[in-house]
Amino acid sequence: MLRRVLCDWRFLDRESDCSRYWVRAGAAELIVRELPGSSPH
Repeated sequence: MLRRVLCDWRFLDRESDCSRYWVRAGAAELIVRELPGSSPH
């Protein structure tokens, strides 16, 4: 379920056959924008 949410929020990308997933470029910036207070700094 977490993987689906991360894909829906565009933090993860995947192969068309769902065999592999990876964190999208710029995901950290999206996460900080969506979840204020989650910055690692």
